[in-house]
Amino acid sequence: MKTIKQKALVAALAAAGVSMFSGVAGAVALSSEGTGEALIYPYYTARGATNTLISVVNTTTQGKVVKVRFREAKDSRDVLDFNLFLSAYDVWTGAVTQNVLGTGARLLTNDTSCTSPAKSAFTNLGNGVYAVDFFNFEYQSNDANAIHGTNALPAPQSLDRTLDGYVEIIEMATVPIDTALYTAIAHVNGVAPCTATVVPAAAVGDRVLGQLPPSGGLFGAATFVATGSLGMSTSTNAVALNGFARLSNISAPNSDQPNLRDHGSCTAAVIDGTQVVVASTAAVCPAPNVQSIAHANAVTAVLASTKLSGEYSYSADLAAATDWVITMVGKSYYTDPTLTGSLLPIAPFSNIWRPKAQLASEAVSLVDTDREEGRGSAVTCSTNPNLPECTFSPRPPDQEVVGAALNWESGTVSFGPKTSGPSAVLMSNNNAWFAGRQQTIKDGGWLEMTFTGANASVGISGTVISSLSFTTGAATKVAGSSVTFTGLPVIGFSIAQAKVSAPPAGQPLNNYQSSATLTYTRGIK
Repeated sequence: MKTIKQKALVAALAAAGVSMFSGVAGAVALSSEGTGEALIYPYYTARGATNTLISVVNTTTQGKVVKVRFREAKDSRDVLDFNLFLSAYDVWTGAVTQNVLGTGARLLTNDTSCTSPAKSAFTNLGNGVYAVDFFNFEYQSNDANAIHGTNALPAPQSLDRTLDGYVEIIEMATVPIDTALYTAIAHVNGVAPCTATVVPAAAVGDRVLGQLPPSGGLFGAATFVATGSLGMSTSTNAVALNGFARLSNISAPNSDQPNLRDHGSCTAAVIDGTQVVVASTAAVCPAPNVQSIAHANAVTAVLASTKLSGEYSYSADLAAATDWVITMVGKSYYTDPTLTGSLLPIAPFSNIWRPKAQLASEAVSLVDTDREEGRGSAVTCSTNPNLPECTFSPRPPDQEVVGAALNWESGTVSFGPKTSGPSAVLMSNNNAWFAGRQQTIKDGGWLEMTFTGANASVGISGTVISSLSFTTGAATKVAGSSVTFTGLPVIGFSIAQAKVSAPPAGQPLNNYQSSATLTYTRGIK
């Protein structure tokens, strides 16, 4: 019902002559249909016995050129980038697994869609399967950068850091079916020709072969497959965004562009439970393809939440267990000195990335409620942040925040009676354990997590272009007035499992996994 109301509200904006594109090049917005120009997959992992299957679908009648980018979890540094060419109605799939030595991640694919670099740059494993290992070059050089000063990490870092993170797939161009580029990438009898003289040229040019600006229509999912004796799997959808007002520009496959701070829009269309607000987040918007915090702010405003809520369950032996995955999209744009040029964080984030500590902490407050209405107290946690029900364990020794905090760009919160070690389901090392009062009372409940960092309340400021309320007659934001989008740009989901390690003789293992999207509370002031 809420989604229907939101769609109607955006339609009403357009009918009223104040559409998201009235007087502006575009407005970044969450897609209510689940298809978009940019897809953010909240998590990938190759840790433990879990592999991740990634898919992207082109629902349109034209071709697409997209950037596929895997970011590691701690500071979202690139560990693998390449360009992908999708023909009309195409589906691309790949799997993230451990490399041959088990020291880092690699991508496997038997998909025939064209890529740049071409498949010849991958390792041919035979039977149509190709592989490419993830790289640690970027986070090694970044964390040893002189700008970090005494926080720099001079020692090389292992490939272990590549084993989990999140994924961006960003459209760079639409390819009309009457162009040479489309002929080169369109499947013939299930296989794309990937004409060598055409596809590489398109990989580095700006509208060189008749391609058009991005037009959306992509969706995708990540599926987590626990192999071996576990035999479980579950999936989560990618978050889809539209309204980037990009030009048609196909970057080189090894370029860090496009990304979420180099598009063409400084306008955000934000929907909470009561209203939609379209606002400019910069007085002067930089040109498209120029990397700037002004562009990043539009994405951050759209994804900003003051609070996450969701369910969890576990058993004492953790045969039943729950992980929450929480990814702070674009966090490094605000916290990493090599990107900001400053040793001070930029709002809405409150602490900088410190390579030696391998974290940038964001404070949270926690209120848990068991299944029989036994409820914690936010007041108690604010005055006693180190109470067991108010914090995570273990607390990293260099964490800047007293009490509960999220320390990485993409990480997990695991529920149960443990106090240290990898998460219970996904085996993430970027993990915090939460036992709370449930450990001795109930085996599950739900948790509210509120972002309480000083800059989370500062948020992203903007100037209202237009707004409408869900409720007839309710007050709306006045065009030209100031607005603030508070909270942090988060996406995520919960993943629960139940396994039987020693079933009765002759009985199957009966292992199960399930996943659910977390609930977000937006903050528009």
